[in-house]
Amino acid sequence: MRLRKKPWARPELEACKFVVTNPSQYKGKWKDFFKNDNEIYLELGCGRGKFIAENAVKKEDKNFIGIDIKDEVLVYAKRRVEEVFAENNKEINNVALIPMEIAFIENIFDKDEVSRIYLNFSTPWPKKDIIKGD
Repeated sequence: MRLRKKPWARPELEACKFVVTNPSQYKGKWKDFFKNDNEIYLELGCGRGKFIAENAVKKEDKNFIGIDIKDEVLVYAKRRVEEVFAENNKEINNVALIPMEIAFIENIFDKDEVSRIYLNFSTPWPKKDIIKGD
């Protein structure tokens, strides 16, 4: 899928209280961000946010962090979280979304800070020309 540049995406993300644009400041201190000691579940490549929104609204005793590199996709995850929580008449207090390259996650989490990692349908998919034997 080709993404078109959405110049309005970054300002919308930056205006959101649960989007963290400077996540390294919370390394070892995510409990301060969430204001609780709940376990952290991390989704790498959260895309448009269906998984994180539906799980976070059901599991209020867990904190969910979703990371994606593309603002153009993450803005839809933000909206999905807002929509699902509104439909369930709940306040968003256990979700954080982070626009960043997942290769740098060691800069934002301390050892044992994350309890569970989800990797659902992330891209890029391997190309045939780079797979040996194809």
